[in-house]
Amino acid sequence: MARKHELTSAVYQLRIHLRGVSPPIWRRLRVPADTTIKRLNEVIQAAMGWEDIHLHVFTIRGQWYGVPREGALSLHAGSEDLKLSAFNLQLQERFTYEYDFYSHWHHDIRLERILPASPTQALPVCIAGRGACPPEDSGPPERFMRLLDDRSVYNLIELLQEEVERVDFARDDLVDLLEEWWPWIQDFDRKRVNLHLRNPMHCG
Repeated sequence: MARKHELTSAVYQLRIHLRGVSPPIWRRLRVPADTTIKRLNEVIQAAMGWEDIHLHVFTIRGQWYGVPREGALSLHAGSEDLKLSAFNLQLQERFTYEYDFYSHWHHDIRLERILPASPTQALPVCIAGRGACPPEDSGPPERFMRLLDDRSVYNLIELLQEEVERVDFARDDLVDLLEEWWPWIQDFDRKRVNLHLRNPMHCG
């Protein structure tokens, strides 16, 4: 078993899977083992595509951990500066992350690998994934799946044709329609995810 000082300089490879949606939505991330609970929330938000406008909580070995917010119930069982390495996680061990207590977006997180730190690799980094994140406030998974069927590319094409054929057609209306539908028809883009992970606005 690796000693504590070895773990703090290691890299954790995590697989994050969003429950209850099909096709599956997941990300494979590499983060320093000394990533804090607060930082991990920021990384997940950027990697999955959430906007961090709702409460969240991690459940690790039956305990709740979260970053407290003013006016909200404190859910953390430890400091937000607690590091992942402090848990001495084992390979294939799992924990969960819930975002938005109204919609209950549950994420399963699994420690896939423990790797040595490399001076040439910038962290955190997303190395694989699938599926675009559901738009904020799209409701629980069941509602999101229903809306997703309605917001297909085929339906968008029909709407665009109707807009163009209107007598009072305006370019601004077309732009507004595309902006409204874009979160529903976009796909996973690893380069864009890593750009967000490097952006201080997303990762703190």
